[in-house]
Amino acid sequence: MVTLLIAILVAATVDGGHVTAAMVEDPRYTWTSTLQSALLACFALVFVSPGLGTAVAAVACWGVAAVPAANTGAPGIWAAAGGVLLALAIADGVTRARQRAVGRVWRMSSEAVVLVPDVPEPLREHLSRPRLTRLAGASACLVVGVAGCALCVHDAAAAETFRSDSLVATTTVGAVAAIGSGVTVTIDDATYVVPLPSSNAEVGQRIEVRYQPRTHRAEATADVFDPTYALIPGVGGLLVGAVWLVAVRRRRREMVALLSAGGPAFQVRATWAPRSRGVLLAPYDDVTRTFAVAPRLTTWWGSATDEEWPDDSDDQGPLDEPRTVTVATLSDAELLAMAQSLAASDDDRQSTESAGMTGWHQTPVVIVGLDHDAAPAALRDADGQWYITDTTLLQPRWRRPRRAATTRSSPADDRSMWRTFSDYRVSLVIRLARRTGRWLPWAALPLVGWLLTRMFDYDSSVRVVSTVLAMPVAGWTWSMAAQTHLDVRPRWLRLRGRFLDELVTWSRVTSVVSDDSSLVIRLDTDNDADGDAILLTVRADSLRLTRHSSEPREVAALVEKARVAGTSAVPPRVRRLPSVPLLSGVCWLAVAIVAAQL
Repeated sequence: MVTLLIAILVAATVDGGHVTAAMVEDPRYTWTSTLQSALLACFALVFVSPGLGTAVAAVACWGVAAVPAANTGAPGIWAAAGGVLLALAIADGVTRARQRAVGRVWRMSSEAVVLVPDVPEPLREHLSRPRLTRLAGASACLVVGVAGCALCVHDAAAAETFRSDSLVATTTVGAVAAIGSGVTVTIDDATYVVPLPSSNAEVGQRIEVRYQPRTHRAEATADVFDPTYALIPGVGGLLVGAVWLVAVRRRRREMVALLSAGGPAFQVRATWAPRSRGVLLAPYDDVTRTFAVAPRLTTWWGSATDEEWPDDSDDQGPLDEPRTVTVATLSDAELLAMAQSLAASDDDRQSTESAGMTGWHQTPVVIVGLDHDAAPAALRDADGQWYITDTTLLQPRWRRPRRAATTRSSPADDRSMWRTFSDYRVSLVIRLARRTGRWLPWAALPLVGWLLTRMFDYDSSVRVVSTVLAMPVAGWTWSMAAQTHLDVRPRWLRLRGRFLDELVTWSRVTSVVSDDSSLVIRLDTDNDADGDAILLTVRADSLRLTRHSSEPREVAALVEKARVAGTSAVPPRVRRLPSVPLLSGVCWLAVAIVAAQL
């Protein structure tokens, strides 16, 4: 699908040329730009909803073919592409409708065996709750879409106002910008900067310029600014965000239905596939034909208490903040074991928790949830253990199962030269960021401001806005790389987080335990007799515990010494402060805004 979209854009889109004011102000130009933006959004939309993405691409192609404009190219190619995409969309829709109909009919038949996955309530709640990162991603797409559309409307209105009372003159290019995106001209002893979005000019060349002495704005009449570029993030953000939000809600609804009502059970054969991060499913009587992949299988790993189930794995990253859990009934050994489990990555935790499925090779299992391709499913092995897919079923990469060699101790042993070089390059960047993240993001602010000022002189408003939005992310990420988990002070213990730091007075710290890789700090709470704890684990990709040490036993001794000495210390006036990475991101944003105004 993605390859087909690329071929359509290459074959049908007209070569980039100069845009005049008459072309930009034509409603057909805006309409076709909107449709082309929707077509570009389908590159991301097909990963969220393949059928809907194909249908939207077909409608966009036919819309461009029906209303040709100066920016559309050959209408016949658009129409033919729309027909191909529509055929694919219809075929996908018919297939899904047939799957759902067959599933409903079979469920009502007397021969169907309906099973309901028997999973503990903590696992049920974990799988049924909405994924915050996906909701945040969909919301961010919608915000970007609204901002892009608003920017397009604003720029179009500003350009129309400028052209309504501007003057036109032919002048000579006096200088060319260093980056070649604009020229400087002199009209009536006044100097104007003329942007050239899609053309070039040389010193001494004669060009026609539209200018406004009152606002000191100018543009080349043969190469004006195109405000419809803002429709690419505008239309794309609205489309992807809305569909993503609906997909998240539908996924949660189908997961709740699977765990509460179950579905018809079928016996299939499962083969562990590390490259697909799941198991390959094949018919029970034909192991050579793989029909689906069940990815990211999750099973119950807790023991007795509901508190042992962690937060959504989607909401955690490699730089996890200290986690706070209820610990009244847990021993120190249990807390240390829980710290190891909570800090493990999603893939490592699944392979450890579900170690049984790593040995599956054409193993008979029972599957529930084969209603359609995009439905979640549950698998039960011969021991009665249930495994639930955290996402929907996927199409297999390979039709024949490829079993990993048993002599390999780790997938990391099978590494290509390019993968080794790529990992080394990433690790080198991370080490550099960790060594310089405490001071260089602040020292680089003047240089960043100077570079942005030169860049923004001739950049379009879309590039300026996108750069300004990227600056706080860059400053925050750079500073976060050198962040530590703890800062031991004489009066309090500072727990450093992504955006907020918490100040814990020493009177709240009751005990400190550690082992070779984990650190647990027990806390008292103000209004809860159960108590809390801070669980930290040292990993290769995790933050350092403190600035001077990352050894849990050394840090535990340091914290215990400070706790004993600071028992009677005066509590801090505030309990939360902005984190250093947050302040760094705010400063980078302020510098970018100032540079954009100069």
